[in-house]
Amino acid sequence: RSGFMAGTNTVAAAIVAGNKAWIKNEAWNEAVVLAVAGTTALPITLEGYNTARGDAPTGANRPTLDRATAAGIGFAINQIFYIVKHIRVTRAGSAGISHGQNDQLLVNVRSYNNGTRGVINTAAGARLYYVACEFDTNTTQGNDLVAATNVILHGCYVHDNTGEGIAQFGAFATVALTIIEANASHGISGGTGLGGF
Repeated sequence: RSGFMAGTNTVAAAIVAGNKAWIKNEAWNEAVVLAVAGTTALPITLEGYNTARGDAPTGANRPTLDRATAAGIGFAINQIFYIVKHIRVTRAGSAGISHGQNDQLLVNVRSYNNGTRGVINTAAGARLYYVACEFDTNTTQGNDLVAATNVILHGCYVHDNTGEGIAQFGAFATVALTIIEANASHGISGGTGLGGF
């Protein structure tokens, strides 16, 4: 696995299956598009750190992608088998994070104060997993799963969004050990197959 000392878009263009890219705690504002596929055996990992690689920062110690109300999506994951850990995304003109493909895992990621959704899935049938994530103060939904299936939210905090906390219109979603509160619309707007709480 490799580390990079370059801008995020440079990394996105150079990355290959099996790479691990480290993101240092600092503010950056370039929109990120991840378009290279990982594999089951060789997922691609992007991991934020504060002062030392692997220190698993929380709160404001995570690297922050601040789009400063620039148009478009902040962090677009457009390929399969990605793991994204310990970052924050804020003030994107539309969604903070978008899933354009299947098999993606977010850990300790916060997406907040974006122009539309905290997270949106644009790929039908996506398998998406969220662990210890926070989606809050977005202009519409916290997490809009659209047609996603096989979705798990575990230990997340979804709050103070203008629309639903979670809009889930696909099937086979499980929400466990997750707090959903103070959203202006429903906490969860579910389709078929909404799983346990």
